[in-house]
Order: sequence, then structure tokens, then C-alpha cells
Amino acid sequence: MFKKALLCLLLVLGWVSMVSADTGKPPSRTSVNLVNPLGTDNLQVALERAVPLLIAIAAPLATIMVLYGAFLLMTSAGNEEKISKGRAAIFWAAVGFLGVLVAGSIVPVIRSVFGN
Repeated sequence: MFKKALLCLLLVLGWVSMVSADTGKPPSRTSVNLVNPLGTDNLQVALERAVPLLIAIAAPLATIMVLYGAFLLMTSAGNEEKISKGRAAIFWAAVGFLGVLVAGSIVPVIRSVFGN
């Protein structure tokens, strides 16, 4: 019951603050300057900057996943479920890292195909 009363109070106070904030005037047309976080308007340059970042993130993650898979294999003690989980972790870590590497090589290929 207390939660419902508190929720109702907050809703009423929120509504009152919105109504009292309405001055009846249209909003002012001030300009807002937004900074481009990519630092470029060119998609090609943005991709070229993103690929090394993705590789820098993917390499340690792949290493951690391979170590996790190896740990599962070493501690499996013949348990087939742990063996298969360890092999799968190593396999998918390798596939994921290869995917990131292939994605990094696609940018120059696309550039050469479109003649830029």
C-alpha cells in the first residue's frame, strides 16, 4: 500500500511540476552545437578507425576464451560434457577472432573495388 501511495505522490508531483513549468510561450530557437564523436563525416575513415579498435578488443577476449576452454579441458577428468564445452569455447573464440580479422580486411577490398 505504501508503494502505491508513493507512486501516486510522485506522479502527481511530476504532473504539477510540468504544468507549472509551462509558461505558454513557444520554445526558444537557440542553436545547439553537437560535436561529432567520430571526428569525421566520411564512413570510410570511420571504419578505418574502428577496425584497429575492434581488433584491440577482440584479441584479449579471444585469448581469455581460449584459456577458459583450455581450463575446461584440463579439469574435465574425462567428463565428456566439459570436454565438449572446452573444445567449443576454443573453436568459437578462434572463429570470432577470424571474423574480426576478416572484417578488418574487407575495408581495403571494398575501397579497391569501388576505385577509391
